[in-house]
Amino acid sequence: LGSIGMKLQVVGTIGQAATIAATSGLEAANAFLLNSFNPTTMAIGLAMGVLMDMLLQSCDQRDMETALLKDSGYCVAIGTYCAERWPLVGCVQRAESHCCFNSKLARIVQEQGRAQIPSMGGFGTAREPNCRGFRPEEFQAIDFSKIDLSEYFDELQTRSQQLIEGEIRTRVEARF
Repeated sequence: LGSIGMKLQVVGTIGQAATIAATSGLEAANAFLLNSFNPTTMAIGLAMGVLMDMLLQSCDQRDMETALLKDSGYCVAIGTYCAERWPLVGCVQRAESHCCFNSKLARIVQEQGRAQIPSMGGFGTAREPNCRGFRPEEFQAIDFSKIDLSEYFDELQTRSQQLIEGEIRTRVEARF
C-alpha cells in the first residue's frame, strides 16, 4: 500500500506540475516541483524537462508548418533521402521531402496537371524537389476535364453538411 500510495503521490504531483506548466509555463512547474521536494518527483521533473528540450530543439518552425499542411492534405510526398551520412556508419539521419500548397484544390491541380506537362519534370527528387508553380503557358496547357476533383468535392460536401447541421442546431437551441 505504501508503494502504491507513493506512486499515486508522484503521479498526482506530475499532474499538478503538468497543469502548472500548461497554464503558467515551465518555470512555474519547476518551482512547484522544487517546493514538493521529493527525490522521485525531482528525477521525473528533470527527465520531463530534458525530454521537452529535446522535442522542441528537434523541430524548427518550418518542420512544424509542413507537418500541419501535410495532415491537412495540402502536400505531396516526394520521398525520403539520407540527410546526414557518417563514414563507416552510413546514413544516420533520414529526411522527408514534400511540396506543400495553399489548399487541397491547389495540390490536386498541381499533382494531376504536372502529369499532363512532362517538361516540368514532375516534382523532382527527394533531395532536390521541384515545388514551383505553373508558368502561364503551362497552366493554359492543362486539360481540366482530365483532372479528377472528387477528393475536393467530397471534402466540400462533408464541410457543407457540417455547416448545415451546425446552423440547424444553433437555430433549434435558440428557439427552445
